[in-house]
Parts: sequence; structure tokens; C-alpha cells
Amino acid sequence: MRKLPRVLILWGVPGVGKSTYADWLVKEKGFVRVDSDAGGAGNTRAAKAWRVVLATLGTPQQFAALREFMKVAPYNAQPVVVEYGMLANEGGIGLLRLMRDSGAETWWFDGDRDAAFEAWKAENAKGSRDMADAKWREVVGIINDNMERITEFFGTNIARTIESGPTHAPPEETFKAMFGDGS
Repeated sequence: MRKLPRVLILWGVPGVGKSTYADWLVKEKGFVRVDSDAGGAGNTRAAKAWRVVLATLGTPQQFAALREFMKVAPYNAQPVVVEYGMLANEGGIGLLRLMRDSGAETWWFDGDRDAAFEAWKAENAKGSRDMADAKWREVVGIINDNMERITEFFGTNIARTIESGPTHAPPEETFKAMFGDGS
């Protein structure tokens, strides 16, 4: 059993269920969600700070923006879950390292690549994704090229959330694997 973190960062293979899990954390555990696709929802200080992070990515100001986010996010009235969708390369890991070193808990979501691709295609068919299948393959290629670095960075904080077919592990099971009962 582990206490829930104030800031939880989810990163991983597209299609493994990060969004589903983040949505579940919002509904069931009272988290506020910010992510690299949708930005920060609402007007909390954490959401506003995350929007600045997104606006400064790739600029010299990105590290200052991340530091500011990590100053305010832990003091948000509710815990914050960040679905971090940056490329899984040294630059993305560097930004994530800054957040972890500032107190965020980081988790990599992974699983069977074929199953993740099937889940991704199912989401695309619903119109809920805007990434083409070819882009998915490119992103996963970058992940595969950097898997040793990713594994080293995340250590034991790797959740396998999809193994066969386009069906993810239920969020409750993922939560228990990560935090026990979370009290």
C-alpha cells in the first residue's frame, strides 16, 4: 500500500490505455487531468501552468515553465495526473527527469505492441484520435529505439496494461498494481 502522489506522470506506447486510466483517476480518485494533447483543463493553477509548458516546448523557456508547473502542481487542491505525450527520446526523458526530480511520480505504460496498435486503430475508427497509423508506427519506432533508456529511467514503474486484442487491463487492476489500495 502506498499513498497516492500529488503529481502523477503517465507516459508510454500509444494505444496502451493512458487516457482511459487518466480519465478513471479523474472520475474515481479525484485527480485533475492535464495532458500534452488537450492541455490543462479548467482554471486551476496547475492547469494554467501546464498550458505554459505546452506553449514553450522546444524553446529555451520550456525548463523554466516545467519548474513553475512543478512548483504549483503539488499544491493544487486535487492531485494532478499528467498524460505526457512527448517523444520517447533523450529530450523527452530529460523533461520528464526534471518533473520527477521535482517530486512527480513517473510511470511508463506498455504492453504488446500489436494489441496496442489494434486499440489505437479502434480509437481512430471512432474519430477520437488525430494521429495516422503511419505516425503511430513512427512513434513506436522511436520508443523501440530508446527502450533501454526508457527501462533504465522508469525502473520498476512500468505498468503492462494491454496484452492481447484491443482490450486494456481494467483501470482498477492497474491502480492496484501501482498503489495497492492507495491509502
